Amino acid sequence: MESREPLISCIVPVYNASRHLAQCAESLLAQTYCNIEFVFVDDCSTDGSMAKLKELLASHPRSHRCKVTGCDVNLGPAAARAIGINDATGDYLMFCDSDDWVEPDMASGLMNIASSNGSDIVCSSYHEHTPGQERIISLAPNVGIDLNSAPIDTLHFALWNKLFRASLIKQNALHNFTAAKCWDDLAITAPAIALSRRTTTTAKAYYHYRHCTASNSLTAQRHHIRLEDHLRVARHIESWFTQNGLATQYGPFLKFLKFTSKIKMLRGEAIDISRWKSTFPETNSGIMGYSNIPLPYRLALQAVNLLPASFTQRIASLLK
Repeated sequence: MESREPLISCIVPVYNASRHLAQCAESLLAQTYCNIEFVFVDDCSTDGSMAKLKELLASHPRSHRCKVTGCDVNLGPAAARAIGINDATGDYLMFCDSDDWVEPDMASGLMNIASSNGSDIVCSSYHEHTPGQERIISLAPNVGIDLNSAPIDTLHFALWNKLFRASLIKQNALHNFTAAKCWDDLAITAPAIALSRRTTTTAKAYYHYRHCTASNSLTAQRHHIRLEDHLRVARHIESWFTQNGLATQYGPFLKFLKFTSKIKMLRGEAIDISRWKSTFPETNSGIMGYSNIPLPYRLALQAVNLLPASFTQRIASLLK
């Protein structure tokens, strides 16, 4: 019997993305990979996004490959994504944000790598688009991702520039944490990378990420809202790694994650040095060893840590 191509499920949470959703959907439907399904999850959009999507799908020859579902109330991207993961039937999972778009060979390119070497995760470089500028954020090929040395950044921990073996996420219920709207990708990708038998990187940039194009973007909200989400995600990840016996192996990653999660306490209008010192205090002992942070910032952070709070307000202001 002829073996079939693995089925890929591409999951797209949608919330008020009417401006860019058509470009997103058209790029997905143009994938050269044949055995693929698309799961669009409406998170109670109020701008006509789903009407535009349904109009597009009504006449598209690949509409039979699409599932359109929704939330009863606005839940946020993590919960909407979880609904899509539960509805997905694929052997592998891809993710796309509804205001972004992808190259037509993204699914086939990542799947070819996964099939050729048995990777549980394949991670690609990507295009970053800001007003008037485009640049490629690059990964070195075939080096994997070492959690203990990886920076806490979009390139390494976004969901949308990766292909995942579905069982890695679904059987370990990695998508069930939905309590944060920022760093929600990290709550899935970090445990997934830890569990992955093989993670492969490629320098090919398949994904187009539109950076901060909307005034209501989560990345443009006030920093204290993001701060609380970052702390929540860091606590969740530390708990998960501990419960699964991985906290010792990935101790450097967890320490740096917790340190990074509280950095916004030293930024913005309401700098809170006392809270910064008392939150995850165990992470302050290794500041000079955090090589992912530029040396001038490490020196400033070390000064904030060692000097009395009354003397360090000015130093903290330099970290903005």
